[in-house]
Amino acid sequence: MHLQKKVMRQLGDRKVSIVISLFLKTRAVVGGSRDNPNNNTKLFDMCQNVMKYANSISNKNIQVFLGVNYTEDSDKKCLDYLEKESDRNQFITFVRRNNNLGGWSYGLFDYVFRQERDNGYDYFIFYEDDQVSKYGWDENVISNSIMTMEKNNEIGFFASIGVNKRDPFKRIGTCSAHNGTGMSSTKILGEVCDKWGQLNWSKVEGGFIHNGYGDKIQVTGLTRPQMVERALEFLPQYTEDVTSSYNRKVQAAFSEVDFTDSICKLGYGIYEEKGGPGGKGVLHWRTAK
Repeated sequence: MHLQKKVMRQLGDRKVSIVISLFLKTRAVVGGSRDNPNNNTKLFDMCQNVMKYANSISNKNIQVFLGVNYTEDSDKKCLDYLEKESDRNQFITFVRRNNNLGGWSYGLFDYVFRQERDNGYDYFIFYEDDQVSKYGWDENVISNSIMTMEKNNEIGFFASIGVNKRDPFKRIGTCSAHNGTGMSSTKILGEVCDKWGQLNWSKVEGGFIHNGYGDKIQVTGLTRPQMVERALEFLPQYTEDVTSSYNRKVQAAFSEVDFTDSICKLGYGIYEEKGGPGGKGVLHWRTAK
């Protein structure tokens, strides 16, 4: 009870939206920051972990949006569970989006933000489903992170996992939050939407990747050597695994980088705390090569 009062006092009248993107299909295990479910049992366990986290949020100023990128073969057990459990909690809103619209998690983040932008939220926090159990902020960390951002108006995004300073497109420097995970203000996210028409993400259309900056990259009709060459040009982190899933990987990678690099393009930095909340803070900037 004492902690809850402390959090309420720190948040004041600020309203926060936590958006969690869920993709209800099994995936390969890739390690690192990810905890991918590679069978149906682990997929349902992951959904339960997401719901456990969502149910731990009981502050009336914080709303959790569980967003499902839906496909025809999405796991029905998980889908029914999430929808049913969301109905039990007034602090949870269930959202369904057609995955064919593109952008993966980042398309869903954009979808929810534009739906809720004018509904009184001051901050938006973004997570992917398989990272909530490791990186989900509790209410106290949320309030502390907000205070950090408000003390430094150069911070455009508070990264909860880390920052990627590589330049995957070679033509320009980039600075992006790992997996697009973290927090930004409605004001700054609104500036991104006002400039580019969306929170930046990419989609495949007509054999090309299109992103919010207007880049157009061919991804179909290429031979294997051409695909490798294209990967070397745009996405060096994927050169060891250029397969038939190349289109999907390029789309996801462009979306992940551009989602927060667009904030840096507006002149803001991406902030991370080394060693977790309360650790040494570092502000990263986008730099041109």
